[in-house]
Amino acid sequence: MNAIGIIVGLLLLAFFIASGWKSFKSKKSFSDQQELIEQAHLHRYFHLNEAAMNELLNDNPTAPKVVIDGTTYYPLTKFQKWFASNNK
Repeated sequence: MNAIGIIVGLLLLAFFIASGWKSFKSKKSFSDQQELIEQAHLHRYFHLNEAAMNELLNDNPTAPKVVIDGTTYYPLTKFQKWFASNNK
């Protein structure tokens, strides 16, 4: 009975190590995950004043954004790419 417990434990350990290795080898790393910036703080990342950023957002409703519980957030990497393509 004790040997079966050890075998099951080793199998579970091997399973968790293998699944962790798959995650480690995946192409999407932690740094690829999106950082969400609240609309009130977005102007700081682009060196604009609040009024200019609000005007930009009002004039461009297609800017990448996410609304969570009524608060608008902007995924930083996607918004940077969008901003660069629209301000050439």
